[in-house]
Amino acid sequence: MLDSCFEHLETTGRNPSDPNFIPENYIEVAIHTGIHEKKSKEEIIFSFLDVIIAGFDTTSVASSSTILFLAMHSEYQERAYQEQIEVMKSSLEAPTREELSRMSYLEMTFNETLRHVTAPAVVRTISSQFIIEGYNYIFPEGAALFIFNHMFMKNPNYWERPQDYYPDHFLPEKVAARPKSAFMPFGFGGRVCPGELLGVHSAKLVLSTLIRRYKFSTSLKFEEMEYNYMLMLESDKGYPVEVTLR
Repeated sequence: MLDSCFEHLETTGRNPSDPNFIPENYIEVAIHTGIHEKKSKEEIIFSFLDVIIAGFDTTSVASSSTILFLAMHSEYQERAYQEQIEVMKSSLEAPTREELSRMSYLEMTFNETLRHVTAPAVVRTISSQFIIEGYNYIFPEGAALFIFNHMFMKNPNYWERPQDYYPDHFLPEKVAARPKSAFMPFGFGGRVCPGELLGVHSAKLVLSTLIRRYKFSTSLKFEEMEYNYMLMLESDKGYPVEVTLR
């Protein structure tokens, strides 16, 4: 991708070293910034590789999982479809940002999917010592923490039906009653996932488009799901769904 972009720039006579250079896409932004900051080719590659992985690879897994889970739960799929009709009427066009913002139930289904298939764990290095109050457990400076996301995303203290696929977990009043740390699929702090907004908006756009056109069913059962531990949890049986036109 980087080599192709360099070739295109050369062919079109556009020089990314020029301080007045105006990038036309994200890779050109990475090249222009990398040249300005005297970065190597490898460093330029990694500067946009994270966004591609965070914004697209994980989004494809989450979107595919949402379709599979809705295929397993026809009642939730119907509620998502009825919301689409309410917001989009008979239109099959891509939703606008404003229309996406009104698809609250679609976002609930997507968040519930993330609760089940998000990245298995997050690793952090402690910058200064701290103690967990009440347990007198000391975490020394420089220690590495391996935080298992699914331990708190399925904690029955915070989730009404922790092992089920239940979009109502994300009703506004239930979200308000939980600590924010009970649901952090994109990480937290200064190293929060850089592709969060891109991923969420891309997924909602794709899901909206598909749900308005098709109905999904599958022979797989949610309670029988098994996963491969990859960047996210991925169905070990793939995403087999039967698709019919609405």
